[in-house]
Amino acid sequence: MNFSAWSILNPIPAILLFAMLTFGGLLAFERLPVQYFPDMDLPRISISATLEGTAPTQLETEVARVIEDRLASLSNLDHIATTIADGTVSIDVTFELERNSDEVLNEVRNAVDSVKPDLPAQMQTPSVTKISMQSAPLVTYAVRSSSLNETELSWFVDNNMTKALLSVAGVGQVSRFGGIDREVHVDLDPGTMASLGVTAAAVSEQLKSVQADTSGGIGEIGGTRQTLRTLGAVASVENLKGLQIPLANGQQVRLDDVASVNDSFADRSSLAYLDGQPVIAVAVKRSNGFSDTGVAADVAKAMQQFAAEHPGVQIDEIYSRDVAILDSYQGSMHMLFEGGSWPSWSCGSSYGTGARRSYRPSHCRCPSYQPSSPCTSPTSVLISLPCLHCRWWSAYLSTMPSWRSRTSLAISRWANGRLMPPSKPPMRSG
Repeated sequence: MNFSAWSILNPIPAILLFAMLTFGGLLAFERLPVQYFPDMDLPRISISATLEGTAPTQLETEVARVIEDRLASLSNLDHIATTIADGTVSIDVTFELERNSDEVLNEVRNAVDSVKPDLPAQMQTPSVTKISMQSAPLVTYAVRSSSLNETELSWFVDNNMTKALLSVAGVGQVSRFGGIDREVHVDLDPGTMASLGVTAAAVSEQLKSVQADTSGGIGEIGGTRQTLRTLGAVASVENLKGLQIPLANGQQVRLDDVASVNDSFADRSSLAYLDGQPVIAVAVKRSNGFSDTGVAADVAKAMQQFAAEHPGVQIDEIYSRDVAILDSYQGSMHMLFEGGSWPSWSCGSSYGTGARRSYRPSHCRCPSYQPSSPCTSPTSVLISLPCLHCRWWSAYLSTMPSWRSRTSLAISRWANGRLMPPSKPPMRSG
């Protein structure tokens, strides 16, 4: 059955169907997420191993090569990228695209667990995670304050601001650039230690054993059960100075007698400047499966509320990928709306190979005159949006140029249309 002929004879069902699709498209268009590029579930795994106080050369020999040799035996492996810093090893493992990301995550985790006996005993179990966030920051803020020093402001960003940002749906990672990390320096005096018979290993072991809270189990007192804990962590630097270090002869000596204990900060690993002034930069990355514009709007709303609660801290937005995304998106939408508002008419010649031309209705003398419009391009996009919304798809800026080119082609046909006489029919023999 010819659906077009049936629709002409029964226009009401066709009109109702088109109206329903258009209404559903408008609702889906309002809820359609907008992203810069599509999210791809790449089989990419990250391995992180930490051993404080170890040189990079030692980590390369005892940690990185051991893990890499085991990972090299996995199937469909693309490449391995390893980054080694003081006390830290980061390994990015990428597989072929046909591999499932969850399967390779389990394979890499099993491979790392199998080489754990060959790793240094002091090292904790390396963490194996699947990379599920965007590599480029979505929003970057600059934080500064006239009432807080650099140490206090760095702690404010790590403790308060990071928690506020991670509470926003769609935020995958918050990174700080600039600022300092608080660190207590214990500088040993070799001369005093030699005279008292104290070794650096004894001081290190005492610090590790004391600076920790351990569980003591459960005790029954008066018919009730109570949990027990051993509190060994010191509360301040002054308490740490009074830590007792055992000597070989059974006596003890205070830590500040053999070392200089100072409340300081770690070596700087990054710097951030805004208009020539040092600031602390905070970069926000989006998780996969969320809209760029939606996450950026929620982050901006959360930061406005957070800044109102902390008036002593100045928070400035210095970069947002959302601006470029919205500019391109609004340009594409403007092109679609512009195409929908331009009327045109198509005329097809009834002679053999007909030519499509654009005319005004008063000038059209072709027998197969049919009105049409470039709005068929945005309308066809509109009625397809409910399907995209049901499949949880998004509008990507990489595909919007095709929308614009289709609409601009329809407009150019209307603008460049000229009245041309129909061609003569071909001569037939016989």
